[in-house]
Amino acid sequence: VEVGLVDDVDVAQRAIDLNPNFALGHMALGWSRVISGHFAEALDPLHTALRLSPNDPLADLFLNWVALAHYHLGNYEEAAHHSGRANALRKVPPIRVVLLASLGQLGRTEEAKVILSDLAESTGAEIAKYLPGIYPYADPAHRTHLYEGLRKAGLDGVL
Repeated sequence: VEVGLVDDVDVAQRAIDLNPNFALGHMALGWSRVISGHFAEALDPLHTALRLSPNDPLADLFLNWVALAHYHLGNYEEAAHHSGRANALRKVPPIRVVLLASLGQLGRTEEAKVILSDLAESTGAEIAKYLPGIYPYADPAHRTHLYEGLRKAGLDGVL
């Protein structure tokens, strides 16, 4: 794990220690754990963030990180469920990426085609350029796993 990621986890935990009701602190802790590869440990703080602030303007991001944690745990149905909920709140490329990868892993290519078409309209072939910045994994194998789902969903020409 990179030093910066350890610092992010520590800072998020400190924020929660100072204020256990700080939803954004819980989201930051969950996000840091997802990026550093601690997927199971990410779920509790992410669910806590959603419970503390169910109508948060960032709820779509909270749900997307829950989905991504489930994706990497191999719980593709759960990942598709949570990313579908996030996509219903706000249709932005980072959410569509997780939804697409989840649908790809599930073999739900017809559903993926609709999402893929929407994603192509908003980003074109540029999505591959943005993925490392959107999902800055500490372990490149996790990005490879995400790309695998995207390829199965039909996004193989740009990765």
